[in-house]
Amino acid sequence: MRAIIFNLFNERFALPLDRVREVVKPQPLSPVPRAPRAILGATNLRGRVLAVVAPELLVDSGVAPWPEVMAEERLLVIDSGESAMALRVVSVEAIHELTDIQTRSECELTSSGAMPESELEPAPGEDVPLTAALCRGRARLPSGDEVLLFDLVALEDRLARTIRRTSARRPLGVTF
Repeated sequence: MRAIIFNLFNERFALPLDRVREVVKPQPLSPVPRAPRAILGATNLRGRVLAVVAPELLVDSGVAPWPEVMAEERLLVIDSGESAMALRVVSVEAIHELTDIQTRSECELTSSGAMPESELEPAPGEDVPLTAALCRGRARLPSGDEVLLFDLVALEDRLARTIRRTSARRPLGVTF
C-alpha cells in the first residue's frame, strides 16, 4: 500500500495515498460559528470550502493547540466520499510503500510501551493518547522504521459525534 507519511506531534502516521487529494500549505481560515474547537475554521481551496480539522483536538490527548502556523505545517486535503476536509498536521515527510501491515486486531499499539485493547477507550475526562484514538494499526517503511496507520474512519466518527454534541447545545452556523 502506498501511503503518505506525516507527523502529528511526536508520532509518525501513514494514510493511504488514495485518500489524500493533495497536500497544501496552511490557508487563511474563516471562523465557523459555534463549531467545536477541533474545527479550526473553514478555508476556500480553489472554490471548494473545506473544514480544517485539528485531529489532536478531537481527543482529550492533553495536547494544547499550537497558536501560530509552524514552518513545516501542512494541510492534508482528504476526500471522504461525498464530503471533504483538511487535516492540519505538523509536517509531511514523503510517500512510501508500506510493508508488514498489521491492523489493531493483529497487534498491540505502542507509544512508549505496549497498550492493551482494554486501554484503547479510557474513561471520559481521561487523557487519550493519539495512538489509541486515531490509530488502526502499524506498518513498516522500506527503511524498516515503524509508522502508525491513521484511522480516518475513527476521526470522522469522533468529528461527527463532537458536532452532534456541540449542535445539541447550540446549533452550528453551517452543516458538514
